Amino acid sequence: MKKACGVFFMFFVSLVIFAPRSFALDFFEYENSILQEVFRVRLEARKFSTNSESLEFVRNSRSKILSDSALEKISDEAKITFENFFVWEEFHFLWEENPEDSEAWKLLENQYEKNLRWKSSHPVESRNFWYSLGVYELANSFMPKMKLSDLMKVGLEEKKFYDSFLERDSENSVLCLNVALWYDYAPSFGGGSVSKAEKYLLAAVKNARSDYEKFFSNFYLSQLEFDRGESALFEKYFAAAQAILGESGFLEFTRDLNEAGFSYLEYTKNREKVEKSLSRKK
Repeated sequence: MKKACGVFFMFFVSLVIFAPRSFALDFFEYENSILQEVFRVRLEARKFSTNSESLEFVRNSRSKILSDSALEKISDEAKITFENFFVWEEFHFLWEENPEDSEAWKLLENQYEKNLRWKSSHPVESRNFWYSLGVYELANSFMPKMKLSDLMKVGLEEKKFYDSFLERDSENSVLCLNVALWYDYAPSFGGGSVSKAEKYLLAAVKNARSDYEKFFSNFYLSQLEFDRGESALFEKYFAAAQAILGESGFLEFTRDLNEAGFSYLEYTKNREKVEKSLSRKK
């Protein structure tokens, strides 16, 4: 089975990027160096042609980056933050291979509950920016298992969190990207807006600094423009993303989707529907 990467549930957006310089983060220099290694792995995991290869790469990288010696030097908050990012990657590739994988859902559930316990003992004002992003990433993926009331609560809390940081830095690429995808995935009755999604994706592309920011902002903008029927813009932004990542199972899969008439965004929102349509075309 070819693999795909990215977001796949309603309101699901928390693509986390290298540290924006304008944010006052709690991590010290050594912790920030590990953070950058974590996101290097997350980007490079998208190069493999199969989910099993990506999963092995993520797991091996986790054991190397979060070694015993490294864990001795960082705070408990940094530990759970980096752990959250790696757990989400594991869950993602397991889910891509099989959406009903019980191992994947149990892995996610255990980490989600661990964070509920952490959050209950740490007030909002004391939490690190990166920790909060990772928590929303886990929560968004766990939404299919949530009650409707909890699902809506998490989605609104996430939007409030993004808005609070937009007030500090409206041109920050990571926030613009996250906000854009929130608007694209949220239903119209819940505040979703394609025009706002495009606005923030354009800002994310304009202000992107790291390869991670440049790749994902261009990639998702390409898929939004595909959905809007803007073929020239779609090709422009897809080419920009491809120039950064190079050979990629993720991009190959996405190109196949596009040629079949579907965007990656549509696939992640309605995977079962898209796969049924693709099977009928074969």
